[in-house]
Formats: sequence, C-alpha cells, structure tokens
Amino acid sequence: MSSRKTQILMIGSYPIANPIHGGQRRAFAIYNFYIKSGFEVKYIGIYRAAHYRDNKDRGKDDLAVADGIFYKAKQQLRNLKKGIDEYDDIISATAVSTNKELSNELSSQISKADIVQIEQPYCYIAFPKKVTVSKLIYSSHNVESKLRASESLEGDTELVAKYVGSLEEGIVRKANGIIVCTKEDGKYYQDKYNFDNRNNLALLPNATSLKKTNNRARRKINNLLTKRGVENYILFISSAHKPNFDAFMNLIGYGLGFLSPGNFIVMAGEVSLLLNQELENNKDPLVTCILQKILLVSKANDAELQAFIEKAKGIILPIIGGGGSNLKTAEALISGKSIIATSNAFRGYDGYIQNKNVYIANTKKEFIDKIKQLFNKNLPDDEGSKLQITKELIWEGRFAEYGDKINSIILRQIS
Repeated sequence: MSSRKTQILMIGSYPIANPIHGGQRRAFAIYNFYIKSGFEVKYIGIYRAAHYRDNKDRGKDDLAVADGIFYKAKQQLRNLKKGIDEYDDIISATAVSTNKELSNELSSQISKADIVQIEQPYCYIAFPKKVTVSKLIYSSHNVESKLRASESLEGDTELVAKYVGSLEEGIVRKANGIIVCTKEDGKYYQDKYNFDNRNNLALLPNATSLKKTNNRARRKINNLLTKRGVENYILFISSAHKPNFDAFMNLIGYGLGFLSPGNFIVMAGEVSLLLNQELENNKDPLVTCILQKILLVSKANDAELQAFIEKAKGIILPIIGGGGSNLKTAEALISGKSIIATSNAFRGYDGYIQNKNVYIANTKKEFIDKIKQLFNKNLPDDEGSKLQITKELIWEGRFAEYGDKINSIILRQIS
C-alpha cells in the first residue's frame, strides 16, 4: 500500500510567508490545518513583486511579478477593457498567464498536485489552458463580485463586477468543493451559480490568532500618543481596503469637531495610507480638522497593534458593503473592548451582536452619537465573557468545530 501523501496546491493573490491582513491570515490558517491533517501542502502566491519587496514576506514558490511584466499585462488589459486594468490582482494573474516562464512554472506545479485550491477568484485567470485540473476546491473570504460592485475606483465599476462574477461562475461551476466563511456566501454560490453539491460545501467562519504585546511595544505607542497629545482614543484598524476606507469617510468623515481636546481616532494599518492620499488631493478646509483629530499609524507590528488595543476606549468597525466576514470583528470581540460597528461588520458573527459591549450604528448620526457616548464613558466593555469568546473565535476552535467537514471534502476527492 502506497504511503504517498495527498498533495494539495493552494494558489492565492498574496503571499502567506508573513501573514498580516485578513486574507493572508485565513489562507495561512487553512494551510497549517491541512499540514496537521496529514496532507502535503504547497502554497503559491501570485502578486506584484513591488508590493512585497522584503524576501521574508515572500514564499519560496511564489510567482512574484516584476514591474516590466506587470505593466505589459496592464497595457494589454487597458486595450481590452478599461476598468479591469485598475486592479493589481487581475493584472498580476494576467501577467502570469501571458508570460511563458511564469505560466510554465505554474503549469508544472498544478500538474503535480492531486487537488488545487484557489484562494480568491483572480488566480483563475492565470490557470494555463493546456493543464487540466481534475480536482478543484474554491475558498474565498468574500464574494468578490459583490465586493467589487460596492467599490468606487476609477473605471467602470459595473464592468469590473461583471468580469469578476464571470471568474467566480467559472470556478464554482467546475469546483468539486467550496469553503465559505458565512452561510450567506454559501447560499449565494448555490443560488447564483447552481452549485448543488451540498455535501461538498463547507463552512469555515473567520477567526483570529491570539496576539501578545510587550513592554517595548507599549513604550513605543505611549511615546507616540504623548507626542501627539492623545489622552483618549478609539481605534480603527484596517488594511488598505478601499471599501473600508470609503465606509469610514461616509460614516465619520472630515467633521470631527465634536471630539473634545485630547480625544482622537487612531487609524492604524495601511488604511491610513489611503487617508493620506485623500488629504493630499483635497482642498476642503475640514482637512485641517481631520489632521488635528486623527493619529495615522501606517506601520505597526502585531505587538504594537495589541498595545494600541489595550489602551483604546473602544474599537470601531465601519464596514458597509461586500460579502464574507471580517477578521477584525473577531479581534475586536476577543479584546473585550466596546465596539461600535455597522450591522454589516457582524456578518458571520450574528451570535455576538447582542453582547453588551456591541453597539450597532448604521447611519452617520448613529455612528457619531455612539462615539460621543464612548468618550463620555457611557458604553461599557465586556471583560467578563472575554475568555469564552476567545475560545470560540481563535482558529484552533474553528477547526475543532468545522475541520471534519473540510477534511471529508478533501478525502472524498481522492477516494
């Protein structure tokens, strides 16, 4: 009897060597789960090399697209359909499909795998037509076509959403199994694309990993807060995800004159880079106000982010559109801090929406009113249930509850 392990090839739109944002962390968690389950696993990230310059951020098997190849693919897309050439995930995958060396490397890796799992639909563009994938698993933390439809980048939003929807449909119709992070996403694939194999649809709700801080990180952020005169603050952490930034501007925006002296919003993560871009191009006099009341922290490691969470009055989750669920919601719940969030931010976390420290606000007035109450100490935290929530919302707990179904789908493909 052969002792050869089943070989799973995961392909994503980002590296997971040094996972930072939610998509990376989810893919990394699944990758480790497969290894612990006894499978042989390889991960390939397809992305623009310029976005991950440090070698520690790249995996050894990744296909990092150099700028020369990237811009050639971008021009090809622009000539084809203006709009889709604004998305680096689409450009990078197109670059792999049109570059002989990169395409041959991907073909070689796919041909060795028993099962190929796609994280996000964009990688499907890169699949060489001459290579047949016998077993295909689709895993996505968002319904990307719905997310793209909610964005406001340059170009034709409707065209982009339609294009991404065609990718999703192609994958779903060929998929032997699908892993989703919310029941709503699973139902969407079933209803929209007629995925009727319910036995091969697995739910894996989003989760997080426990993070620790240290005295060095605490000293660093304390010095930063003191330098800016920050006495109290609420925290908004996000990657450079345009819909989250747009939601922040819609629900809070420039008008921060309601914040008392010493009260701030700390915007941490690469979302702060988007605000910097916005401010550079905006002549509105209210820009002066936002600069006086928001502390921008574009670069912070996990220990520093945890130190920010420790001292925060609360955490805000201004999320309006899209599908899937948000890892930042899990992290906020685990913190035990007061949370001001939209209903959309709690997709996939419905069971926690009634927690005493969760405050739902879906309009600008509601959001700002809740922020005022939080600074006035009228919104309590919830340290009491923190331990139980932590057990439920870390990846170990998620895989303990949902891992058997995922493994059964994988084993069914090779039986």
